[in-house]
Amino acid sequence: MPSAQQHVILPQFGRTLGAQKTGADHAKMGAVIDPESRPQKVETVRKLVQAGQFSPQLYAFLLDELLVCVDAKASDYREWLGFASLCAVRLDRPVCAALCTALASGPQAALSLLPEDGAFRQRAYLLAAQAKSAGVDSARLVSEAAEQAQKAGLNVSAALFLGQVGKRSAAKELWLRLLGGSLPPYERALVHAQLALLFLRSDSASDAADGKRHAVLCGQILDEIADDYESQNQRALALDCYRVLSQLGEASGAFENVTEGYLGMLRIFKSERLVGEALWVYDELLRIATDAGEHELCAEQCRDAAAFLYRCGLPTSAQRYLLSAADALARVADVRLRAGAVRLAEHALLSAADLLSTLSAPDRLHRVLEQLAALRSDVAERSRYQRLAELIGTAGAPARSDLGKPAAKSVETLPGSASQRAALPAVWSLDLLEWEANASPELVCLRLLLDASRPELTRRHALLALLLLDGADPTQKSEAVQIRLVGSLGSLRAYEAIAPLARLYHTSRATQPGGAALRVAILDVLPRLPFPRSLQLVVEALQDPALAVRSQAQASLARLGTVELLGPLGQILVDASDLGVKLAIVSALGRIADPRAVERLLQVFLQSDDPLRREARRGLVSLRDASLRPLYARALLSVSADRAQDLNILISELFPSGL
Repeated sequence: MPSAQQHVILPQFGRTLGAQKTGADHAKMGAVIDPESRPQKVETVRKLVQAGQFSPQLYAFLLDELLVCVDAKASDYREWLGFASLCAVRLDRPVCAALCTALASGPQAALSLLPEDGAFRQRAYLLAAQAKSAGVDSARLVSEAAEQAQKAGLNVSAALFLGQVGKRSAAKELWLRLLGGSLPPYERALVHAQLALLFLRSDSASDAADGKRHAVLCGQILDEIADDYESQNQRALALDCYRVLSQLGEASGAFENVTEGYLGMLRIFKSERLVGEALWVYDELLRIATDAGEHELCAEQCRDAAAFLYRCGLPTSAQRYLLSAADALARVADVRLRAGAVRLAEHALLSAADLLSTLSAPDRLHRVLEQLAALRSDVAERSRYQRLAELIGTAGAPARSDLGKPAAKSVETLPGSASQRAALPAVWSLDLLEWEANASPELVCLRLLLDASRPELTRRHALLALLLLDGADPTQKSEAVQIRLVGSLGSLRAYEAIAPLARLYHTSRATQPGGAALRVAILDVLPRLPFPRSLQLVVEALQDPALAVRSQAQASLARLGTVELLGPLGQILVDASDLGVKLAIVSALGRIADPRAVERLLQVFLQSDDPLRREARRGLVSLRDASLRPLYARALLSVSADRAQDLNILISELFPSGL
């Protein structure tokens, strides 16, 4: 029975404590309490906690009104987490108490709150999180995490933990157990990759041979499925395959896998005209090829990079790669000379001279001509090369390039995000963990909550989702709670959130085709997760049986205008037959400040009729930029006679001073 003090204090919350908010209210996940009244209500909660007066109503208030204020300052939020943890302990919710404590005080304090039996997955990941800052004790903690993960049935996590602490035999047993099950082809390839990496560097000859065998099996499977993905235009999935191939090849010393992986990535990035990403791959491939002494491949890829950059209108960057190609050809000549292949060395030097003659690099050309003169036995030919070398001289020569390292930045602006790709992620582990999670919002959010490298805001939203679920399957919750969960998942701003959202969407569509509210909420948050997988789900929802869902899908499609999705959006624009879908995509393109988006919009403007043409024009006006003048000038050269006047009017509006 509540005390007299409770009877006096609880009504001060008014409807706040007992009100049943709609799912739409909570999906916004904003600050619920009026900021001016928040200090007073927090003080009331503080008094209740100090008096030890805990109740389900107080816990609901903490969750529904305080913890949802994710933008609160750290000290305030940490205090509220402490209140929630104490309340959860008194209400016999030890897992919820531990999760709140994990965010407030760290994993070690949270572990003490978990029940001795059960909560295996929470204990596993709390132990792994504690190990990251445990110093000499970390190996023991990770081993304990592996034991708990096995009890939870998380064999992928357990095997990864065991591999971290060098328990290769135990890890191998778990990986082989997974191979003995019914794994999809891609995940089967990733398990082979794990086994290869586990034993390739082993001192045991038999283990090393076993590692190579698994590397070969991984490569064979990935080759096949990458080709299938590319043929089905599923480039994001093919890209993952090529990433694994390149990383595994580099780790195992299998140069053919390295080149196949990097060339596959290049093919995709170039087709999407993702310049930054493509240049990062070129530079990595050049670095690896140089270390392997594959100078002919270096020269070939430098010329390929230059051709790509010229097509993208980046001549300065292209010329730097041509200089590197000439350097690589000079190295080819050196290798051939040492092998006694004089004629082949001469051929490489002639190719280098041919490249350098088109560039401003007199010192390099002078040096190559001198080398050619030294190779000639005929006096007349030797004299000719010597005279050419003397005429060219070495004045004003730039420094010799450093092949294999990223080229220095020029004044040109390179589209793309190479700086964000300083290193490829360990795809073989991340994708296996995603497969293990099986789109479970609980497991996804648990990992995000305990990942200290994630933004604080992401971790707070992950905690909210976990507290809402309280260990239950989301489909067993009310629609209002599921919509709140969707709001938290969308606010994670993390790729991992997409799989749980897709699962909720498909479950709702299969079991409640007429119940549109949950699916509308899912589609509404997807633009916060601008990944190809989100776009794929939105496109799928365009065929939803509920009109409200289809309308929301079109609205979300228009908001998914990001550089990362340029390629998929362009492909959908080509394939789509529905006018509403095309309009949504053109609207999305109008949000992307990138020359490739402007090119797409120009095509629509010059080749389509209203309303597509009108929407494309609106996008072109919003993306006006002086640097786009050359693009419009090229369009003038190819525009049809019946659209020339329209283009000229648009250009005069965008650039009053002319092109």
